[in-house]
Amino acid sequence: MNKLILKYSLITLAGLLVQWWLFFFAPFAIPERIPSTPINIHGVVLIGYLVLILILFQKRLLRAAPDRGIGYLTVQGALMAFWAELAFQLIRMPTLVAETFGERVYYCGRGTIMVSAFAAVLSFLVAFQLKTKRTGWLILLIIGVLLLVALLKQVFPGLWP
Repeated sequence: MNKLILKYSLITLAGLLVQWWLFFFAPFAIPERIPSTPINIHGVVLIGYLVLILILFQKRLLRAAPDRGIGYLTVQGALMAFWAELAFQLIRMPTLVAETFGERVYYCGRGTIMVSAFAAVLSFLVAFQLKTKRTGWLILLIIGVLLLVALLKQVFPGLWP
């Protein structure tokens, strides 16, 4: 494994563990949702943190090899997020509320796959912006991704709560 992927995976893991503690074990109460909206605060913090780490990671990759393309940056960012999320889910696994070990493995695998897939999309958007610097196209891509998610929610309502 690349040393840079390992370094940023550990940084991401540390952030995920801090967020987990803040939102589920901290002695103070953080609201679950932004008041008067259906937006989950934990999700907003997770997205913001992942985007920040992906920007720093991909800028570092570009500094080392400026000729790398969007595909390479996307894959490296997705791998970095995958390793961090896998480690996080394995740490979190014993605390999951599940009746059987199989259910715990299912929730661990589902969490790893879903967050890694989402991080891969974020990784592509960050890589696109860093390589092309076309903010207008990036906004169109983001709108396209949001429309795709809305369509998927309609076609597969069981994927999202």
